[in-house]
Amino acid sequence: MYPKLVVAILVTTAMAVYAQAQEPNPVVTAARRVVEIISSDPAKIETYCAIGKLGVQIEDANEAKDKKTADGVEIEAMLRPLDRSCAQE
Repeated sequence: MYPKLVVAILVTTAMAVYAQAQEPNPVVTAARRVVEIISSDPAKIETYCAIGKLGVQIEDANEAKDKKTADGVEIEAMLRPLDRSCAQE
């Protein structure tokens, strides 16, 4: 085979891998930052856990067709101001 071609392909591939390692995915970076922020405050951890439990309860109620528990309209209305706050960031 052509040794120069093989070397060129290997160098190009190595450069691409190195560049990726230097510039992590912005979404992963943001997620890591959010985890650091939440993890640093016990009140934020408690809130995060409560939101997770609420989500599970809503999913369970929807699966069970429990309209009384899964009244998503009211919950969505309560969460809408938080959603708007997220959009502003």
